[in-house]
Amino acid sequence: MIIIRHKDALSHIVPEGHPERPERWQAVNDMIEADFAHCPSIEAEMASDGQLALVHSETYLETLFNSAPETGFNALDGDTFLSPSSLQAARRAAGGACQAVDSVMSNKAQTAF
Repeated sequence: MIIIRHKDALSHIVPEGHPERPERWQAVNDMIEADFAHCPSIEAEMASDGQLALVHSETYLETLFNSAPETGFNALDGDTFLSPSSLQAARRAAGGACQAVDSVMSNKAQTAF
């Protein structure tokens, strides 16, 4: 198994009480360090515009990129929030997912997290 992660996940700040908060990422990361330290770990790359365009329309991506606030939060809907660094964290998450698929498909790893 290969573990793909990046500290940019900590920069996605959401309102108090939201489940997708930095403390959740830190708790998962702490568990990985405690129980899976033997597994190789790499930093997630940022997804490219081309990779994002494979699953999202240009209009959607443009709307999303224009919705990122310079300060505070911007609610896209009832449970989806953007903070100033959310898009960078999201690009790392998408890039990490691409790396996970590539690692398994190229037999560099049997599984990826």
